[in-house]
Amino acid sequence: MTRPSDAAPALRQIQRQLRQINGEMTKLLSSLEEETPTDPDYENLGRIEAILKTLKAQAVPMTPVQIWSALQAAGFTDQKNLIQVTTYQLWRRGRVAKLGRGMYCHPDHLPPDAQPERPATRKPSRRRSR
Repeated sequence: MTRPSDAAPALRQIQRQLRQINGEMTKLLSSLEEETPTDPDYENLGRIEAILKTLKAQAVPMTPVQIWSALQAAGFTDQKNLIQVTTYQLWRRGRVAKLGRGMYCHPDHLPPDAQPERPATRKPSRRRSR
């Protein structure tokens, strides 16, 4: 059986190794942060504002995946499905125009001959009277 004094050198060795690993991980993480620069124009924007700004900056309709790619290049780390769902919700609320299946644009950049899709309106539910 080992005594506590026998285990101390081994524990100190493990502690030194963990500190070394922690230092290396910190360096790796800081280098990753430097590799993904954040566009200063997008730095303090939320997801909705960033999507609207991206669509406004482009003169052509974009798919949600193209919007997501542009946001990734600007330093956003939101998941693709969040961008897709948010873009759809913006269309449902009338804040972006939809020119076809999955093609969105900012209302300011709507082509003159375009016929944007309109969200379907919900029909009032008919309740049966008892």
